[in-house]
Amino acid sequence: MAGFDDRNGRSGNDFRELIQSGKKRCEWAMKRLNNAKWIWCNAEEKLNQYAALRRVFDAGSDAEAELLISADWDFVVSVNGMEIGRGQFPDYPDRKTVSQFTVNNLKPGKNVISIEAYAPGEDFLSMMKGTPGVIAVLTQDGKQLCATDENWKAVEHPEFFSGNIEKVTIQLGFAALRDLRKYENFSGVDFDDSHWQFAVEVPRENCQLTMRPLPPLNIGRRLSTLTVSQGKIFRESEKETFALSVAADHYDSENQANGIYAVFDLGCECAGYAEVELDNAGNGMTVDLTWGEYLTDGHPRSRIAERNFTVRFICRDGHNLLQLPFLRMGCRYIQLNITGNGAKNSVINYAGMRDFSLPLPPAAKFESSFSGAARLREIGLRTMQCCMHFHYEDCPWREQGLYAYDSRNQILFGYYAWGNYAFARASLELLGNGYNAQNGEINMCAPNNYPHRGSAIPWGAITTFSRIWILEVMEYCLYSGDTSLALQFSGQIEDMLDKFMERFDAETGLFRLSNAFAVWNFFEWVPELDRLDAEKCDYHILHNLYTYEAIRAAAGCWRFIGKNDAADKWESFAAELGECIEKSFFDPAENNYSSQIKDGKFIGKRHAHSQFMMLAMQLVPEERRAGLAGQINGNEKLVRFTFSPLLYYINGMFSAGDFARKIAQKRIDSEYLVMADRGATTFWETGLGAEDFNGAGSLCHAWSSIHVGFYGKWVLGVTPLEPGFKTFEVKPYPGNNSFASGEVPTPSGNIEVSWEMNDSGKIDLTVIHPAGLTPVIASYEEAPVGSVKIIER
Repeated sequence: MAGFDDRNGRSGNDFRELIQSGKKRCEWAMKRLNNAKWIWCNAEEKLNQYAALRRVFDAGSDAEAELLISADWDFVVSVNGMEIGRGQFPDYPDRKTVSQFTVNNLKPGKNVISIEAYAPGEDFLSMMKGTPGVIAVLTQDGKQLCATDENWKAVEHPEFFSGNIEKVTIQLGFAALRDLRKYENFSGVDFDDSHWQFAVEVPRENCQLTMRPLPPLNIGRRLSTLTVSQGKIFRESEKETFALSVAADHYDSENQANGIYAVFDLGCECAGYAEVELDNAGNGMTVDLTWGEYLTDGHPRSRIAERNFTVRFICRDGHNLLQLPFLRMGCRYIQLNITGNGAKNSVINYAGMRDFSLPLPPAAKFESSFSGAARLREIGLRTMQCCMHFHYEDCPWREQGLYAYDSRNQILFGYYAWGNYAFARASLELLGNGYNAQNGEINMCAPNNYPHRGSAIPWGAITTFSRIWILEVMEYCLYSGDTSLALQFSGQIEDMLDKFMERFDAETGLFRLSNAFAVWNFFEWVPELDRLDAEKCDYHILHNLYTYEAIRAAAGCWRFIGKNDAADKWESFAAELGECIEKSFFDPAENNYSSQIKDGKFIGKRHAHSQFMMLAMQLVPEERRAGLAGQINGNEKLVRFTFSPLLYYINGMFSAGDFARKIAQKRIDSEYLVMADRGATTFWETGLGAEDFNGAGSLCHAWSSIHVGFYGKWVLGVTPLEPGFKTFEVKPYPGNNSFASGEVPTPSGNIEVSWEMNDSGKIDLTVIHPAGLTPVIASYEEAPVGSVKIIER
């Protein structure tokens, strides 16, 4: 499989070799696809379109074969009725990725390949409209068995409703309606497809095919569920959407009941594909499936504002297996509302989902004297895994979006858990390929299209997230040792800085907020940081601080690839910018920093985020650091902060002395243990949990998995100083621990750190590291290092 091996033990040179081997693999695959065509069903293109395609072919033997396939937008492929693979890697219409699968169920003589495909027909934040189509080739022993062309048979999928239907969310796209009364066994070799039309070619110009950067995921086992409640319902009438119909149902209505319901608990937050198995169904019986992360009055909410978390199946007589192959769900609870013919007599054999998780190696080990550490880390790791499929996701329930700010947290935490450099690179490339050269910003999510005026999606980019992406590229090079990513995007990063400079005011030495179309000046979900108007604020401290950080990160990228003149130039500019930020926004009357300046005056609320970001960027004079940290903790006039910027909070507080460090650790431990004590199986988007965002708060948000990174980076104290940990710092922070031990993944293998506080209040430290790496030992003033044992293996 082309791409990176995601295990530990690879150096920067190894990664470059993998890139070269991946290119050769890609060239080989593209040659095989030369005889294949992009095809689709001969039907009018429409919104939310499902297609079924099939081809009978001859095989000379039962030897193993190889399938290459790409689709716009998604696919499930089967051979002789057995699923071979699913899941198009999310990509751009002009840069389609090819998946490779092994086929080992061929038989001599006639065989059949069948493809179920889906095209949304509309842009969403997590998918793109594209041009509906499938391209595939199957080979055995170097011989082509079949390739997509006009000899294939294809129709609109008979069971799925194609056309406009309510949306789940603007991220996840359309809901679904599947009618099993229209079932056709087209995956069987003996199926008579004489009533099907031939497929049509859908040519593509300027479409580059490449191998997908990560291996496909496999559909897994059925997840266990427990019945929470069940009973009778009365449905008075059908409403505008499936979700509204469920919301209007009357529960436990004995006298007028015309249906039944059941609620099932998966036991924890899970991600996968819904599956329901029923017996004794009546022809035309309706099954509405609702999913959610929590229960309100005993039921998951089917409708939250404009969001619709319900899909519909229509059953045939008898046994029914209900599945949705193109809508991945993230949830803990599933509810079935069954109405219509035979509803009261139907039997639910199973209701839940099939697992669709990214296989990950065991996480790096960690243990400490703090009794809550294992619990917090375990929940954090599970949260992260629920938010990793084809790329990093903000949450599996309502969005599944790849955002730069979210992914930066996830990637850093992941470096300390699994290394996962290949997965990180794939996401960073996906984000980087969404660059908008007109305004210098990265698209808000990837992959998606930048909105046009009048679009249903109002925002195309977030200024902070574009700047964070540059930081992510630099950090990837630092942790992985693979500096080729900086080389790949060097020109783009330079162009981004040039575009940033168009909003630089030389007179004040500060950057103005963006006023470009569909660009969102957003920093955090708190008042006066969530939506900033460039007309009402001349200069914002956080816009300048994130730009300052991005410029320094860009200089780091150029330093890694030997462009020292560019690095020197931008480092010098950043130094001047940093001084100007500190002088311009500091308010001596309050002894803190204003967030906004308008007409030369401080305006608006003051934010904790602004204060600890100043500390994190090391722009606060040393004599003011402790006092500012105290305000972050105790000044009620400062607007509090949420979980998203916790990395900056910890970095800032850890620069401000012993007292600030203790406050920071106490805060993250106490707030997260509250979630754990309330039964959280994954960590929430904000401290308000499900109540936030008018009932749409996510209960699984990987940007909140702070302890996974905290224990490796701060408690064990390991940070790379040179790419690939060639030189690395070990600066352990004891905090509420008397001992700790664990591992930190590197491209060369795990670094092992163990330490214990001795009777004199010093740390006795042991570091075991791979050959070729050099540790640098450091300490905090309140926890000096005593004895040190360093072992190179």
